[in-house]
Amino acid sequence: MESSKIEEEHVVVPTSQHTFHNPSVPEVWAGDHERRLYTKLADGYNKLARPVRNESEPVLVLLGLDFQQILDVDEKHQIMHSNVWLRMSWIDHYLTWDPAEYGNIREVRLPISNIWKPDVLLYNSVDQQFDSTWPVNAVVYQWVHICPAHISKNRAHRRNFSTGNVTWIPPAVIRSSCSIDIAYFPFDSQHCSMKFGSWTYSGFFTDLRNASVSVGTYQPNGEWELLDLTSKRSIFYYECCPEPYYDITFTISIRRRTLYYGFNLVLPSMLISALALLGFTLPADSGEKLNLCVTIFMSLCVFMLMVAEAMPQTSDALPLIEVYFSCIMFEVGASVVCTVFALNFHHRTPESYHPMTPLTRKILLDWLPTLLFMERPPPFNLEQSNGHVICERHKDRRVMKGFIVDAEKKLINNCFSPLDHKTKAVHLDFCHGS
Repeated sequence: MESSKIEEEHVVVPTSQHTFHNPSVPEVWAGDHERRLYTKLADGYNKLARPVRNESEPVLVLLGLDFQQILDVDEKHQIMHSNVWLRMSWIDHYLTWDPAEYGNIREVRLPISNIWKPDVLLYNSVDQQFDSTWPVNAVVYQWVHICPAHISKNRAHRRNFSTGNVTWIPPAVIRSSCSIDIAYFPFDSQHCSMKFGSWTYSGFFTDLRNASVSVGTYQPNGEWELLDLTSKRSIFYYECCPEPYYDITFTISIRRRTLYYGFNLVLPSMLISALALLGFTLPADSGEKLNLCVTIFMSLCVFMLMVAEAMPQTSDALPLIEVYFSCIMFEVGASVVCTVFALNFHHRTPESYHPMTPLTRKILLDWLPTLLFMERPPPFNLEQSNGHVICERHKDRRVMKGFIVDAEKKLINNCFSPLDHKTKAVHLDFCHGS
């Protein structure tokens, strides 16, 4: 209901600004009173002069802000794009009239380029034009006040008219610098500021004060959530000049929405890092054991590059997610090294003699089982006799290569031993076929 009401108010505003440039418009748009009023206001008006009656008095300028939308936050270049409406109002003593003499007209709209306006600019702007406000018309109001001193004496002087109140609400798409804190990316909150102030007028000529801020017409952003909007007035003294300079700083507090980054960055990286531990469960005979570890390592490198491309190149803070990726990459790299050593030990054969050093025996048989919560293997004795290698582990006796070689020798000797005439043919066929 409120938005529709606001739209109706904008629709019924008369387009009197056309009459300021073209006096020959039809009577349906501008009457005689409005024509005379514009002629009266433009007669002798100098837009270069400050609209004050006493040159020693500063012009009181109220500055407010209607925050409309967050267009983008560029973390890499530390720039915030936003759509705002500035609200500036001041008193112009040269834009006054008596509404009774001009058909009871109490407000007019004038081009801002034809009247005096404060040179308020955005100090931390990164736009090429620097001033990105749109030159819309200014509205001049003529307020009516009741004068209590003349109410009972003379009704002709009952009303006292104030000076012209000028209100200018220019829209602007602002590109302001914003210091990005990337320590808790993507669960971070940012505080961006927009600093406005007069560029040439000191506090002795323009008294800049903060008005109210509004987020009533704010349009939500898909990536950032608006938390708070505040304004603060400051006084600054430059080294070159003893005069005070006033500025108004609007601080926008925003928080990143983590749904997108949670499903597309954080969750996949956690799953990939968990796969690194599963690589140790694969048997050494599997040919994909080393390939799995290398693939996981390359996947983490891709995710880390994605984060590095989105972050600014600054050394002020290190994102925790990059610390996490670095630790996981170190873990996966260590698993690759361990896998290489495990495969090297596994594929050693009796033909290749690799004696185990006492230190290696101590690490593999004493320290490593304890760290992995494994039972220590039982003691065993090595006996090497006639090509036989006997491993005695209590009751478990396994015959290695020596038994196999001995069996082959016996089989060959039997093939050439004398046999009877009944089994000789079958035996020779078996020997030659083998």
